[in-house]
Amino acid sequence: MKRDTFYSGWNRFAPRGPGRLLLLIAVIMFSLGVTVVSAHNIVGAGESGAKSSTPLRPDGPAAPSVALDTFPPMAAPGAAIPVSWNVAGGTAATNVRLLWDTTSHDGDNLYANMTVPQSGGMKTYYATIGSPRTNDTIYIKARATIDGTDYYSAEAKIGRELRINSGAPGNWQDTSGDWWYGDRAFTPHNWGYEGGTTASAYVPIGNTTEDPLYQTQRQGAFRYRVWLSNGAYQGRYRVELHFAELQMTSAGQRVFDVQIEGHPVLQNFDIYATAGGAYIANVQTFEVQVMDDELDIDFIPVNGVPAVNAIRVTGLEAGAQFCLNEAVIRSCDDTTYSGSNQHSANTMRLGGVNVDSGVRFLNLPIPQGSQITSAGLQVYSSGEQWDETAVQIYGDKEGEAGDFCYPNSNVPDRPRTAGSVTWNINSLWHAGNSYDSPDITQVLQDVVAQPTWAEGNDLALLLIGQGSATFYRTIFAYDGDTSRTARLTACYIPSWSFTPTPTPTSTPTNTPTPTSTSTATPIPTATATATATATATYTPSPTATPHTLFLPVVMKSS
Repeated sequence: MKRDTFYSGWNRFAPRGPGRLLLLIAVIMFSLGVTVVSAHNIVGAGESGAKSSTPLRPDGPAAPSVALDTFPPMAAPGAAIPVSWNVAGGTAATNVRLLWDTTSHDGDNLYANMTVPQSGGMKTYYATIGSPRTNDTIYIKARATIDGTDYYSAEAKIGRELRINSGAPGNWQDTSGDWWYGDRAFTPHNWGYEGGTTASAYVPIGNTTEDPLYQTQRQGAFRYRVWLSNGAYQGRYRVELHFAELQMTSAGQRVFDVQIEGHPVLQNFDIYATAGGAYIANVQTFEVQVMDDELDIDFIPVNGVPAVNAIRVTGLEAGAQFCLNEAVIRSCDDTTYSGSNQHSANTMRLGGVNVDSGVRFLNLPIPQGSQITSAGLQVYSSGEQWDETAVQIYGDKEGEAGDFCYPNSNVPDRPRTAGSVTWNINSLWHAGNSYDSPDITQVLQDVVAQPTWAEGNDLALLLIGQGSATFYRTIFAYDGDTSRTARLTACYIPSWSFTPTPTPTSTPTNTPTPTSTSTATPIPTATATATATATATYTPSPTATPHTLFLPVVMKSS
């Protein structure tokens, strides 16, 4: 373009006064490839100077962000709540914490509680918090300082209830102010249905003032799964199943069973016969105790197809369970003894006479006297192996176990726990794969029950060889592969945590009125975006061993 042509067009269309100067600056910046960004795009809502997660340029790298990832959809009072969140868009993160309170602080980030600070790179972080017994809702938010600037996630809430409007396409608020989720398919670390189809009849429903709750349903052979997380131990829950017959015109046309956690709670149930006709609301209530990390509700056909219109799950109480997953992280913390401790070798031996090994795990956050609910040892094979052998697993009985470097005691000379577990190894092992020991709960229990044990102590496992001296397996040691060292997984109930007592068996309650009685709780927001500030509590790893299913007592929990 010629210079005089440019100025001719400029003089014709450019505004007069200060606006002309601003437009000229914008034109020059555009020609240089510079994007103009307004202030509200770089300052977040949480705090002055906090930066948002919006990229500064559409074609540039994503801006730093903090986003909540997984947390249970509900929590029984007293349960522990494991939470994960993602930190991204930068190089280094410090002061990484989970903030929480029993009231919302989305606007000021002044949460009363926070987890202990973590630091590291751009990755997923984990923490576990306790659920107070006196509140219905916990509000959480994650934060991190990314390359020197503070960022926050969006706030999310975790209530003590989960309300599902089966077959409904969207969320709905009842006359008490409670929100009910629309139906959704199950996804891990969440809740939802598996199988079935939907049906609806938008007609008046008798015996209720909450007609929309009964005008849709899920039907067929289906189940609902509710993830409760490994933080709830032996939790008690109330389960309400809401029914109204929308299709059948007489008794006997729709008959089915309902199982909760694999145990029958309704048998040969007929919605039409129980309610006294079609389009009449009916509620069946059960109280159950859940022993694993998920509530399962199965609808099983007998004659015709099962159906349910809504489900409400209320947490009553639970023990707070924490889980850890710790690795050997130093050369002196794993060894094989064959005349002397060989802590600097690349591999260790498992099994064989007079061949004993040891592994030590540092700074375990288990309070003295806690109840160990599950535990295991994981090792990595250093090659293809098939020789049969055996190991007897003990705990080092010292309250604070020393490492295996000189002059500390050799493996066979250390005091052993009364409890031990035999690990018979007779399957083919492949190089680089991980293999798990039998459950060693009692071994850990013997260690943490000692008066000399304290939270933060180091714990050692003694792997005493059995069988023929010529047959053994080899596993990676710290000096051989730091990413494949032995790992200890364990779940425990802290000694300070309340452990609920079993619920007495009772019969289902046929509640004709389906109106809500719980406190109004809007739908929780599980998303998270970046903003900024800090706070913290103990941070165990997310790995947990699920517990055995427990039969429902009359109400089942998730």
